[in-house]
Amino acid sequence: MMNGPVNGAPAPVPVYADEMHRRPSWICANRTNLLKAGYVCLLLGLAVWQLVVLVSHRSKPHGPCDYSSVVAKSGRRDFWTVMEAVDAVPDNSPLTSCVHIRHGIYRENVVIGPTKVHLRLVGDGVIGSHFMARDLTIANSGTLYAKETIQFYRDCQIQGSKYFIYGDGQALFQRCTVKATSVPPEEMAVITGQSNEREHTRTGFVFHLCELSTVGSTLPRTFLGGPLGAFAKTVVMQSSLDASIAGWLVNASSTPRTVYFGEYDNSGPGASTRTNSSCVRHIDNESVAKNFTLRVFLEGKTWLPRDVPYDLDIV
Repeated sequence: MMNGPVNGAPAPVPVYADEMHRRPSWICANRTNLLKAGYVCLLLGLAVWQLVVLVSHRSKPHGPCDYSSVVAKSGRRDFWTVMEAVDAVPDNSPLTSCVHIRHGIYRENVVIGPTKVHLRLVGDGVIGSHFMARDLTIANSGTLYAKETIQFYRDCQIQGSKYFIYGDGQALFQRCTVKATSVPPEEMAVITGQSNEREHTRTGFVFHLCELSTVGSTLPRTFLGGPLGAFAKTVVMQSSLDASIAGWLVNASSTPRTVYFGEYDNSGPGASTRTNSSCVRHIDNESVAKNFTLRVFLEGKTWLPRDVPYDLDIV
């Protein structure tokens, strides 16, 4: 089972990425193993999940596969479990390997190591590491550890309680539903914990066109984020914030002035909440907000495949 930060410090997780170009190692110049996503909560890098997978009946077209296998609970199949199918995928193959997951519920630990490259987990739904997924539900008992690589989440649902999206990744969440779970009255829920400790880096979290709320509560006790690094950066823009959103978790005396929390053109009851801190920027200039779009922040047009739905710019 994965756990969130302990005393504010995330547990170390190995990451295998092309750090020189700040682009995921699984994206090559002539091959993109990117899949589109539905309800996803995943650990990037060396993926280790304690998960419940609910795969829908809706099928989506996907690209050709050089190696293919089927995971199913009944009917025609090659494997009973996702892990068996992943283990059988050729290591370090330059070709595309596809594991088709038929509709059903899969409760298992899934480990996707660095030798499983050019891997697509597709079919009625998809899961995996270092790509995006669509039409799959992953209910994860831990948090989303977005560490160090470039990451794009589209149409995902992510749920947790305290710093359940954290790490030092360069991640953009677009049209996602983010839900904090209710916590005891004496506690507070915190959605993000960006942990950048280095100046002059492009890491940070951006939430664009998302819905942020708290399950079963409208009391303003859920914070958009708190800094877990001296140069933490998180921006929420053109998103819907319900009444449970209480702004940002900052402390005038202890939060470094180098932290950057930004808001732009949000809506909903929680959008009017104001956190008075030099760390919080209420962006009112579209030219500034453009720096946090998919086009600029992740240079999405240069590597996202054309069949992936996305919004490059301010809408």
